[in-house]
Amino acid sequence: VHPWSLKPRAEAAKIRVSQPAWAGDGQMVTVNRLAVQIEILPLFKRQIVLPLLQIDSPNVDLRRELSGRANWTFGDPDRKKTPIKLPAIRRFVINNGQVRYDDRQRKMTFTGTVSSNETAAGDGRGTFQLKGDGTLNGARFLALITGGPLLNISPNRPYPIGADIRAGTTR
Repeated sequence: VHPWSLKPRAEAAKIRVSQPAWAGDGQMVTVNRLAVQIEILPLFKRQIVLPLLQIDSPNVDLRRELSGRANWTFGDPDRKKTPIKLPAIRRFVINNGQVRYDDRQRKMTFTGTVSSNETAAGDGRGTFQLKGDGTLNGARFLALITGGPLLNISPNRPYPIGADIRAGTTR
């Protein structure tokens, strides 16, 4: 932890979240390294701004039973659900991500890799890219999600985003 800053940073290594007992053995999530940085001043306006969120070598194994019980659901399943308000993330990096999704209720499976980063463009503005590559129900799956530069992202402005997603013959 690096706390003495207006943008303190914390890192954790070798994070593991086990599968619930009903889902079998193994880990639901492993992360080799997680780094997060937060801006202090926006907290006084009840806003969360993360200058950096970096996840190295995440391995995620999501499972849902035919009954609808899912390993990513925590707490009381009957509690009223409210939408999650995501913080502004100015630099979001995923390195070497592995994802497995097995949804028995929807009869859907996915295995693949995920990576993201922001790259500088010729005009210096940059773009954000999130890439996914794998298989969905046995067919090839590709996803390319692009957005504006994360550096100037603000919780008070809309964010431009586009997606090219292909699953088998569907585009």
